[in-house]
Amino acid sequence: MSRTEFRFSGFGGQGVITMAHVLGHGASVHADMDATMTEAYGPEKTGGFSRGDVVVSDEEIDYPNVVDPDIVVAFSQDAFERDADTVTEGGLVLVERSLVDPEPLLERRPDATVASLPAVDLAEELGHKVVANVLTLGAVVELVGTPPAEAVGAAIRETVPDGTEDLNERAFERGQAVVADDELDYLGEEPREVVQ
Repeated sequence: MSRTEFRFSGFGGQGVITMAHVLGHGASVHADMDATMTEAYGPEKTGGFSRGDVVVSDEEIDYPNVVDPDIVVAFSQDAFERDADTVTEGGLVLVERSLVDPEPLLERRPDATVASLPAVDLAEELGHKVVANVLTLGAVVELVGTPPAEAVGAAIRETVPDGTEDLNERAFERGQAVVADDELDYLGEEPREVVQ
C-alpha cells in the first residue's frame, strides 16, 4: 500500500466531513502515516452539498487532493450522482441503502464494485441514527484495511463530543462487523478487493 484515496459525500448534517476528519486523524496521529484532507460544502448549514476527501499513504504525499478515489461513500442520491463515477477502475462505491439507489451505476461502470449498507437502520438499533456515519466508517476501514482499525478507534475517542464515546465506539465496531460477517449487499458482480 502506498496511496489510498477516500471520498465521503452527502449533505450537510450527515457527518461526511466528520468521517473524513476521523479517518485522517487516525492515520496521521495514531498510525504514523501521512494523510491529507480536503472538504467542500454548500453555504447551507444543513441540507446542502457536503464532501470530505482523504488521502492516506505510508509514504510522503506529493499531491494532497483526491484524483481517483479507491472508495466513494455516498449518503444521498445527489452525492451518488455527483461522485460515484469518480471511483477508480476496480474501486468500491458504498451507499446508504435507504437514501441511495445505486442501480444506475451498474451499467455505466461495470468495473466498479457497488455495495449498500443499512447504516441509518443499524445506527438506530444502537440508539441514535446520528452515528450512521461512524458505523459506515467502521465498514470502510474493515473493507480497505487502512489505516488500522485501532488507529481510527483511537481517533474516534479523541474527536467525538464528550459523552458520546461509547455510542460511537459501538457504532464503529458494528460497521466492522457488517463486513466481517458478510452482511453487505453487493450489487451486480461478485465483490472484488478494494485496495491491492
